[in-house]
Amino acid sequence: MNTELSRSTIDPNRKSSALVSIKGAKVHFPMPADPDKSPGAGLLRAVDGIDLDIHRSENLGLVGESGSGKTTLGNTLLGLQKITEGEIRFNGTLLSNLTAKSMFPYRRKIQAIFQDPYSSLHPRYRISKIIEEPLEIHQIGNQQQRQARVSELLEAVGLSEKFAHRYANELSGGQRQRVGIARALALEPEFIVADEAVSALDVSVQSQILNLLKKLQREKKLTMLFIAHDLAVVEYLCDRVAVMYLGRIVELADTRTLFSQAAHPYTLALLSATLDWQEDPKDRLEKIVLKGDVPAPTQQHPGCPFRSRCWYYQGNGEPERCAREIPAIRDIGNRQWSACHFAEDLVASEKQLRDELLLSSPPIKSLEF
Repeated sequence: MNTELSRSTIDPNRKSSALVSIKGAKVHFPMPADPDKSPGAGLLRAVDGIDLDIHRSENLGLVGESGSGKTTLGNTLLGLQKITEGEIRFNGTLLSNLTAKSMFPYRRKIQAIFQDPYSSLHPRYRISKIIEEPLEIHQIGNQQQRQARVSELLEAVGLSEKFAHRYANELSGGQRQRVGIARALALEPEFIVADEAVSALDVSVQSQILNLLKKLQREKKLTMLFIAHDLAVVEYLCDRVAVMYLGRIVELADTRTLFSQAAHPYTLALLSATLDWQEDPKDRLEKIVLKGDVPAPTQQHPGCPFRSRCWYYQGNGEPERCAREIPAIRDIGNRQWSACHFAEDLVASEKQLRDELLLSSPPIKSLEF
């Protein structure tokens, strides 16, 4: 695959609008040798060649099933995971080759909101200490100024000042996640990686946190990578959506386009599995059950990596092109990119389904992957 060609098709406005630019990113982990096979260690390809831009002041959703590489990519952007190959640039500066010492100033600009609010907060620190700690590390302000900043941040995330003197185990899950958000905002970052930031919370609390994130992102003009598996949450919060499968981006589009005319068989399967809340039956996707095995991420396979599970491939005579050629992600129009040889056919058939087919069977809540 031509990296330069794919990079330009993913984002023609790369130079002018991207805060974070990812070029040819790979993250591979060596695996132990298998004594029953050839000697030597294999490679687990967690991220396997990603070109992606995250624009200023946008929420980019990153979705895909467990093991697709979402968290590894997020950790790489945070500098918590070393990149194997490729480049990561922040505001034009190459970060992927920086030492820990050289990376330190950029940690003020790049922060994280973690998944589990029960384990991401220090149990022996008061809330004021948890929020103040990033300010201390970066030597920002004196004690009085930092305490004033803590009060300001608590108010910003909807907590009263009395919470400053409490410990994490005295707070509910939603309150803890608000503290985590306040800590992430303490250094006034430009970019936040939120990894499953609401998945551990009850549905009612999720809505509160999502509304808070939306409000803060708008007011502070934050740029956010929002990693999630819940497509309804992504649809509500994000401006664009990238779909990952086996370490690669297989579809990228603005949210409305992706949810109305998905252009990859994997995206359509995810949508049919999770979007069971729509009232109009014509807006429901026909149930798609994925069959077959997920290819091992330690092995390279000819052809499309989704081929072994692709309902379109299996239902259309197993096109030879899918078996021999890895589909490059390409612009199919309307600022939508797909890594499927038959993306245009999928969009057309989906439109026909929505226009003509009234489904009688109830939607399912989940798929067995």
